[in-house]
Amino acid sequence: MAGTSAQVAKSRKKNFSSFSYAEALKHINLEALIPWELDVPPVKPTPLFPGGGIA
Repeated sequence: MAGTSAQVAKSRKKNFSSFSYAEALKHINLEALIPWELDVPPVKPTPLFPGGGIA
């Protein structure tokens, strides 16, 4: 019987990416998320990457 209960629990599992914003908030008992505001100066790219990005 232990195998049966494990199969039932697995069938109820939902992929992380399949949750909507509202469903996710409901599961963690929140009404909304507060956006972060970071006051950080930009960092100059290293000369190792002349284009400023990853090739």
